[in-house]
Formats: sequence, structure tokens, C-alpha cells
Amino acid sequence: MNNSFERYLHDVRSVFPVFQKSEQRFFQDFSSAIQEYQNTHPDCTFEELKENFGSPEDIITEYYDNIGSGAYVKTMRKSYYLKIITIAVIILSMCIVSRIYYIYKEWDNTQISSEQTIIC
Repeated sequence: MNNSFERYLHDVRSVFPVFQKSEQRFFQDFSSAIQEYQNTHPDCTFEELKENFGSPEDIITEYYDNIGSGAYVKTMRKSYYLKIITIAVIILSMCIVSRIYYIYKEWDNTQISSEQTIIC
């Protein structure tokens, strides 16, 4: 694949707000169509791809228009909850690690680190 085709596919892929199974299937089908187009037009430029297939934003907008707003809302809601859960797990992990470190420091301070013996 030449550079303009790779760049175009990369730009289309990067515009997706989420990339789940249905988006992956769409992208694979779209990549196949682009590869077929490349076989027939090997010297095609990035601008020609945008003219023939549309801008990456237009492609994603059309994709979500075709799947319907209910599926899009469901996908975005899942993405939102996944982000919230991930942030909560990270914060909880940080709290646990800091508590373990605090307990270790208290235990370390109670241990005798050196002993002095005075001989008279």
C-alpha cells in the first residue's frame, strides 16, 4: 500500500470515537474497498481518495447515521461507563498502595534498627 492509502486509512481509523466489533467490521470492509481501489488506481493521491470516498469525518458520520442513533447512544454510554470504572479502579488502586506503604513505614519505624550496648 502506498503512503496516501495508508494515511487515508489511518485518518479514517483515528476519527472513530470508539472501536468495537461493529466498527472493526466496518473498517475491515472499508479497508478492503480501499485496497481494491488501490489495485485499479495505484498512483492515487490522498486528495483523490477524499474526493472519491469522502473525508474521514464524512465516512464516520455516514456510518453512525446508517447504524441508527440508538446503537450510537448505547455505544457511547458503554464507553462512558468503561472510562468511569477505569478511573475508579485506578484511584482505588492508588489508595490501596498508599495505605500499604503507610503501614509498611509504621512497621519499619517500630523495628529496632540498631542496638547499643554499653560496657562498664
